[in-house]
Amino acid sequence: MRARGLAVAALVLSATALAAAADRGRLGYRIAPGDTLPLVAAEFYGDRDGAAILAVANHLEVTARLRVGAPLAVPVPVEVVTAPGDTIAGLAAAHLDDARRAPALARWNQLAEGASLAAGTVVRIAPVIAVSVATASTYPEVVARWAPFCRLGGGRARVQLRHRRRHRRRRGGAVPLTGLNVPASKLPARADEAVARITRQHAAIEAAQAALPVSRAAWRAGDYAAVKRELAPLDRPFLPHAPAVEAGILLASAYVALGDLDSALAIFSAVRQRAPRLRLSPYHHPPSVCAAWTRAGGALAEAP
Repeated sequence: MRARGLAVAALVLSATALAAAADRGRLGYRIAPGDTLPLVAAEFYGDRDGAAILAVANHLEVTARLRVGAPLAVPVPVEVVTAPGDTIAGLAAAHLDDARRAPALARWNQLAEGASLAAGTVVRIAPVIAVSVATASTYPEVVARWAPFCRLGGGRARVQLRHRRRHRRRRGGAVPLTGLNVPASKLPARADEAVARITRQHAAIEAAQAALPVSRAAWRAGDYAAVKRELAPLDRPFLPHAPAVEAGILLASAYVALGDLDSALAIFSAVRQRAPRLRLSPYHHPPSVCAAWTRAGGALAEAP
């Protein structure tokens, strides 16, 4: 049975991972006079139906009477601003307890699976709630209940569950709430270090947009010193994948032409970390550049 064309895809965590993940992405809230779970859900999620999330996260019934001043845990997304060297797999291991959940994390953030991460990138980590599942519950029933909170950018819900008819062995699982839209005013302010990384990335992108066209023209004109002058100052770890790779290849090629093989190899090695599957074409690159690329461990594309 399918849930009306919804893609049934999902995280099911182990018992220990479930407990660890459930502690993340929680805001502390104090119950005010007149508060109910639907009212608190409307304030944070813009949807009274989010009371089901608050109920599960706090081990309450949706209709529970709330004591004024009592604490309430509110699941919210966590924003991680990447540092140099961060990877999707590393973030999945740190925040979702398993590097194998990297493809799911990439999907949630509309990132290409396997693409490198520029430092200063904001990655959204969906909060995870532990869900108790009755033995007789069918998967479509579970998906139908939580799908509204697991949509990606208004698209299809992705609630990952194993493709079996019934929960027989597992009495619980975890649901990543990828569809929660919490106002920025309700989320914790970004740390100064995170803000500095974002600002640095914006500056790096602006510099690359100015330098790359000049460097392309200089390369075609054989002015390799100009290529080095334009590209060497770029903050390449903070550049997105495409300009970082292009700038690295152009700069390393210029170093080869200038006879600085050590610098070329170091930059080609950095390019390979950002693009491990990249193959240089002997048709588009001179033999000396291709030789340096292969010496750095890179592969060449087959001739057309």
